[in-house]
Amino acid sequence: MSDVNHKHIMRKFYDQLLEEVDPDRVGTHLAQSKTITEAELRALSIQKGRTQTLLRMIADKGPEAYEEFVKALEKCKCFVVYYLLKEGKSVFDRNTFQNQTTVLSKVRQKAIGDCKLEETKEELRKTEKELLLVKKKAAREKETLKKDISSTIDYRQTVVTAEHILLIIDDIAQNWRDLCVRLKLPTSVIGIIDADGKNVRNKGWEECLKWTYRQASGATLGVLTDALENVGKRSSARTLLGTVEPRMTATSVIRSPRYYGRYILALQNGHTFPGHLLIRPTATF
Repeated sequence: MSDVNHKHIMRKFYDQLLEEVDPDRVGTHLAQSKTITEAELRALSIQKGRTQTLLRMIADKGPEAYEEFVKALEKCKCFVVYYLLKEGKSVFDRNTFQNQTTVLSKVRQKAIGDCKLEETKEELRKTEKELLLVKKKAAREKETLKKDISSTIDYRQTVVTAEHILLIIDDIAQNWRDLCVRLKLPTSVIGIIDADGKNVRNKGWEECLKWTYRQASGATLGVLTDALENVGKRSSARTLLGTVEPRMTATSVIRSPRYYGRYILALQNGHTFPGHLLIRPTATF
């Protein structure tokens, strides 16, 4: 990714970076990789506008620091890294094509204007060999980028489970009708849920479960988070995409497989338990 204009990419996604980057966690990863010094990390911890300072620091340090920054975002599971990788791949492909076109154009012009045909042919062969090496390197880096992007996309294909729903049910309950529409549940199903005398929390729960039953393997985190974004529940979408595995805490009794089913039924009926959910806190800037 050495040919990628990292400053351009950081400017393009600056707002998302300000919102999602945790300067403490990302800064720690960068210090461990020797991208920033321990002194810079300590100075960063006491400054105002720490995220802005960290982004400027990475931009000034150059492409290699940017690559380590992207790796740190992946380790911290910041979803914005998906867009950085995708944009980097697009810019890299364009730059590679332009460079190859420029090299070939110069060789052709030299061959036309040079009377020493054999010398020109030899130079052309040499350039073609160099170009072949460039193509191979580009192919390797392109494949690496594909794998990086694929890892993010694959996570969006994770099938939604009851644990995922529990993480967001309190936040989405009041918007259950809008979410039904975004999830493309039939009108008849929405009518049945609406006619039920349950509270909105239980209606939201029933809606999500019916959607997962109807869609089966098609009920993925990608589909659900897109729907949540469309109804203005971005915090819930980030909660789902910010954890590789939904994390829940409860009493030792609730953790027991023997009582877990009863616990789920109790939640559906409107009961709550202190500390029954633990959602990963998100950074606010």
